[in-house]
Amino acid sequence: MQMKPMTIDETTHDGVTVLTLQGMLMYRPDLSSFYQRIQRLRASDVNRVVVDFSRVKIFSAGLLGWLIQSQAVFHQTGGDLLLAGLSKQSNRILKLTKLFDRFQTFRTTEKAINSFGGRSISQAA
Repeated sequence: MQMKPMTIDETTHDGVTVLTLQGMLMYRPDLSSFYQRIQRLRASDVNRVVVDFSRVKIFSAGLLGWLIQSQAVFHQTGGDLLLAGLSKQSNRILKLTKLFDRFQTFRTTEKAINSFGGRSISQAA
């Protein structure tokens, strides 16, 4: 079975940007393109992001580092990066690496998007 390289689909719902990842997140070019997308979002004053993992079966440990860096980028401007649609295996990886408590995770993107509704999120000036 051949896995597809990573693709990133970007949509916006209620002022929240959703990045839907699909394919295999294993190689440096894929991981770098993810972080470049994060940087472009920040340059556009986006600070509420949900990363949808519902179409991801496997990812490398390198992605964890990019997620931490990406979350820090949004926290600097009063925003946040939330994770949605993680598989049981992905949740287990977050728990084993002691990163589960660092990220807010949701079963669906809709729940993650709705979680921003009750929060005061400031936009970058």
